[in-house]
Amino acid sequence: MRSNAQKKLNGQPVTIRLGGGIYHFHRPQATAKKYFISNTMSWNSGTDNIKNIGILIKDAQKITIDGEGAKIITHGEISSIVVDNSQDIVLKNITIDAADPSVTEMTVESVSGNTVIYNVHPTSNYSVSNNVLTWFGEYGWKFTGGGVAPQVYDPAQDATWRGANPFSNVVSVTDLGNKRLQVIYSPVAEDIKTGRTFQMRDAVRDQVAGFILKSKNITYDNVTMNFMGNFGIVCQYSDTLSFLNCRFAPDETSGRTNAGFADFLQVSGCKGLLRVEDCYFSGAHDDPINVHGTYLKIQEYASPKQVKVKFMHHESWG
Repeated sequence: MRSNAQKKLNGQPVTIRLGGGIYHFHRPQATAKKYFISNTMSWNSGTDNIKNIGILIKDAQKITIDGEGAKIITHGEISSIVVDNSQDIVLKNITIDAADPSVTEMTVESVSGNTVIYNVHPTSNYSVSNNVLTWFGEYGWKFTGGGVAPQVYDPAQDATWRGANPFSNVVSVTDLGNKRLQVIYSPVAEDIKTGRTFQMRDAVRDQVAGFILKSKNITYDNVTMNFMGNFGIVCQYSDTLSFLNCRFAPDETSGRTNAGFADFLQVSGCKGLLRVEDCYFSGAHDDPINVHGTYLKIQEYASPKQVKVKFMHHESWG
């Protein structure tokens, strides 16, 4: 989405109204563009930094996208919205969710000795082969077993923590059909108790739920993020950002307990006012809000007024 149409209006503010309804974003139809994003991929992760973008707002000014209650459902791993080198952008009255959340969930139905029955959430798809369970989603993403840093949600305590991998110490895994699994352990971990839900994910953050880069006066207003795949909304090298009346949490009618792969809101190397007001955060796999700078080590002095520096952390590069 570029500003060509806006130029015809002599730079006057433009509002794009989605008119409510449901919109499906499929990865193969997304805009493919390379971005280097803080706290996402390591230099040796083997990925290419290509983001598959649902809505790209680039080199634009004074644009409001009003969903008017619209819901966007992603299919496959997608970077939902990217705002690049733009100013005075407002995103409002939009809900974003995933048809195939890349944080999978299963709930303990029963524990009998070393045998546990799990109910898998309807949005989590899997296959079982030779006692190995593989989770998968649309357009190719997959991982095995408990993935990395699985979390446990206990509704009795309304608490979540990083706990036992539910696919460690496994003797056998059997698909009982109808999204039910039987797992026999040797022995059963202490965290595995009836009613608790396990949340599992891969480690690679190769997409983001949103990205704001080198932009100014960007506002999310009444935006609901029911699922934030791979990473949350990353704000990088930007100025004056507002998140107002936003909800970062699972759809209350979905039965899911998780809404995010890692941080919900990541702010790296920004300036100006960061305003987070009347927002709700629940169901993250890391920090709800993370605000930080980046350490850079001087490599050489190019001139009295110029230095060459190097990113020192393996998740910041490019």
